[in-house]
Amino acid sequence: MTGGFPEAGIAALPVARFQAIKRKHDVRIHLCFGGWGRSNGFSEMTSNVEKRRRFIDALLQWCLNNGFDGADYDWEFPANREEHSAYSKLLRETAAAFHPHGLRVAVALGHTRQLDQAAYDAVNAIHLMTYDMGARHATERAAAAALRRLVRSGALKEKIVLGVPFYGRKMDDRDAAMAYNNIVSQFAPRPDEDEAGGFYFNNIETIRRKTRYALEQGLAGVMIWELSMDADDETSLLRAVQEEHRKRGMAR
Repeated sequence: MTGGFPEAGIAALPVARFQAIKRKHDVRIHLCFGGWGRSNGFSEMTSNVEKRRRFIDALLQWCLNNGFDGADYDWEFPANREEHSAYSKLLRETAAAFHPHGLRVAVALGHTRQLDQAAYDAVNAIHLMTYDMGARHATERAAAAALRRLVRSGALKEKIVLGVPFYGRKMDDRDAAMAYNNIVSQFAPRPDEDEAGGFYFNNIETIRRKTRYALEQGLAGVMIWELSMDADDETSLLRAVQEEHRKRGMAR
């Protein structure tokens, strides 16, 4: 991301494929910016009102031209008060430009991060990243505590999407991670086990309980990081999420 719009990278997207997925499965598709190791451009772009305007105008036009339904922002992480303020302006200004066209704006937040009230009010969804939280990095207790903190800071429950991991981290080395599908294939844990080979992860039963918790709390649902790490058999975590939604009459 630069002060303008990353046209070269955007042009490489398989837009037709995403459009086909949207039609087939009746889902929304968003264009996402940022993430761990991919957030360097936020500071420069958001710090200047004209750069924000150009970026948002180009993003809006691109979404309208290509059948995308909105944008997701994930700045990891604003470093000071000025950057937090600039991020809030980006979210509010994007929402003001997008909402008249029926487009949505979402933001991903780390489990210790907060926004100001104006930003909470502007966005359609807040993806709460309740993972990477200590040695056992994604426990149910820690997720519930993160949710309570976010609600106390002013976010509405009905906008919050509870993040769940499809990967594990080594309990004695948080820099060592392994995809859930690899954990299953290498260690064959039981569905109720969240530790294997020194890794802490969320297995099927934990994912079921977290999904039930999100629905019982009136949240917007759950989000996952990320799909390619799931298993493609009866141990699939995505299947567990879907089954819990169906039990409660939720479409998605």
